[in-house]
Amino acid sequence: MLTSLSAVSHGENLSLLYVPTSGHIELQAASGIRIDNVNVKTFDDVLALRDKLNDGPLDVNSVTSWKFLKRAGLERVEPTLPPPPPGIKIESIRRVPAWKEVELDFSGSLLQFTKETPDGNLWWKVTVGPKSCVRIDRRGDRVVYQHFSYLSSLPETGLTCRNIFSREEGLLQGSGNFKPHGELEIFTDTIEGRSGSDNIFLVDRKRDAILAHAKYFPNSYYAPSAEHVYAFAIHLQMRSQSLPRPHQIPSLTMRFYRGGRGWYCDCYWIEKADFDIDIPTERFVVNVPALQPYHALGEHPPISRAHVIPDITTKAPATILHELGVK
Repeated sequence: MLTSLSAVSHGENLSLLYVPTSGHIELQAASGIRIDNVNVKTFDDVLALRDKLNDGPLDVNSVTSWKFLKRAGLERVEPTLPPPPPGIKIESIRRVPAWKEVELDFSGSLLQFTKETPDGNLWWKVTVGPKSCVRIDRRGDRVVYQHFSYLSSLPETGLTCRNIFSREEGLLQGSGNFKPHGELEIFTDTIEGRSGSDNIFLVDRKRDAILAHAKYFPNSYYAPSAEHVYAFAIHLQMRSQSLPRPHQIPSLTMRFYRGGRGWYCDCYWIEKADFDIDIPTERFVVNVPALQPYHALGEHPPISRAHVIPDITTKAPATILHELGVK
């Protein structure tokens, strides 16, 4: 096995690779896509799958139509619609497009992204502030502000540099060892005391490129014969960027994870990425306009006030409700 954990030394890490501190990213994203025929158990399987998907050029049409999956014998499973409400014909129900247009801004721990369907009928904005996060949903003329304590409470947790690029300071600081893999290297980082879960990367340190990242249970967890990957990201069609320092980013990232029916995937087609740029802090301020529905987590139905509710991400939802006199 290329990725054997025997005799792992803990003197090296990936901390010299570039990690953005701020940035603006424009991309197309599809999340929660069920993919059939993903036969991945080991990191060697991850690398073989990456080679097949990366065998030939990629463009926005081949990616968003899912045609490129055929290179690896994969198939997207079309989601089934739930039963329609009484009196509603299923033919009249419109599917929400899988791909959304996304703009992402981040600065340190502050984060904001907007998602919109190509037809413009649905629009979401999520802002992560100092103490909480808010999701704004717009459907037609109706706008609702949903206030949460943590980003993990929302379904859009994948839109971070960690998941799009496998680049985050905490992710790259673990100790482990490098092994050659052709002209590239495999880095294994054993995380002590975290449910036996390990990280492993395919990297090109000369070009500052991260080509694949997987999380797996070590041999002793399942069986002594093979490692067991339960989530992985592959980065395809790498391109060089010179600013703020030379590094490589993917044109396409596919983030796979296990679900109840098999493997699911979040896909990101990256159209533009500018890093270490000045993002005004005002970008991350969210005020609830007067008379707009405001929904704090656990509060039903949404409430509204005749005055503006200012800067809600600087406080927890419970604090906002207390200030509004809601019990």
